[in-house]
Amino acid sequence: MSVKKQNINIYVYILSTLTVSVLLLAIFTNIYNFSSSQAYQEVVIGFDIFNIITLILVSLCEILSFKFDRTASKDTTVATIFLFASFLVSKDFLLMFSHFGVLDENIFRIINNVFLYLFNVFYFGFFIFIFRFYQNIYNLKSFTKIQILSCLIMVVLFSIFNAFNIWIGALIIIILEVLYSLAFSIYYLWKIRDRANFSSGLIAFYICTSLSLSLLFDFLSTKYNFTGLSDFAFAITSICYFMIYGDFLIGKLGKLYVHEDIELEKKKQLSHTMKVTCFHCFNCYYDDINLEFPSKKAKEFFALLVILQGKTLTMDKAITYLYPDKDIEKAKTSYRDIVWKLRKFFKEIGFNSITFKRGETCLDISNIECDYYEAIKDPTKYNGDPLMPEYDWSIEFENDLNTH
Repeated sequence: MSVKKQNINIYVYILSTLTVSVLLLAIFTNIYNFSSSQAYQEVVIGFDIFNIITLILVSLCEILSFKFDRTASKDTTVATIFLFASFLVSKDFLLMFSHFGVLDENIFRIINNVFLYLFNVFYFGFFIFIFRFYQNIYNLKSFTKIQILSCLIMVVLFSIFNAFNIWIGALIIIILEVLYSLAFSIYYLWKIRDRANFSSGLIAFYICTSLSLSLLFDFLSTKYNFTGLSDFAFAITSICYFMIYGDFLIGKLGKLYVHEDIELEKKKQLSHTMKVTCFHCFNCYYDDINLEFPSKKAKEFFALLVILQGKTLTMDKAITYLYPDKDIEKAKTSYRDIVWKLRKFFKEIGFNSITFKRGETCLDISNIECDYYEAIKDPTKYNGDPLMPEYDWSIEFENDLNTH
């Protein structure tokens, strides 16, 4: 069994155990009325303090990552802010103040009604931004306007039901929200099950699960004995966040991308050679070794980047060339899969001349030797040899050569 597989099994064991424990605690809390116990309340306050400290640390890590990690994402920072905000408006956090006599019962009831709505808003805020991050990392299909509109409709419906004290209606909306977010996380988990960095996606699934439980417990505690369980679910979320940092970010933060490191990477890049032949047949030689691409389409995609001579290749243009007769949605899925494979492939061999952005790819041709480029510069060197005859779209570029 590989180390990566062992790590994933550890994550599954730890997080599943914590989640099941909270669910069992919810059952016993409601049956035996644990929430009225002084000892139970002290434990809940302890978890409140734990969550405050860990969420502050997570927020600081996100902010500091922009200084030390050039791969830092604004999406994860915004998601962390929403996560922290949702905890600050949770009922259990308010109960901590009531426990110390800061809030009386009437003020608590008024504030809690407002905070329930805010919790709902922050929940979806976190959910959308954390999955926007994973969509970019794993090159998955983005949220559509309809999906975001569905989130907004559920938030509005919940606020209406909550404002008019229609408890059953609000509960149904909460359950729909939980199922909606879990359906997304399960979908993404299924899509990335074979990816190299699967464990981060797995932990993200548990983050969504634990935060959903926290939202549900926070609402149920308005009528049933679920006090404190939102704190326990939040604790799992905090632990998951630190697991992601350990598995995904800490490794990157270990190498500070200061000026010297960037220059060193450039020098390493210059020490490699990429030779490309485009006439008769497309082939690539990296350090005089013929490259074996992960798939035929991946090789064709790189050939298209080469023929564009450093111009940006958009997703729409790539689909037009590579999948002219394919359904647009299926073509977009295939495009994302090719981009992911190429990123992984070139990262493994140390070739860093391709810039991958969302929906765009660009090749730096300054360090590439190519017979096609020589023919472009000096048309007298072109003797009519076929240009990449294995690709139908190459005839367009071959005709340009013949017109010179």
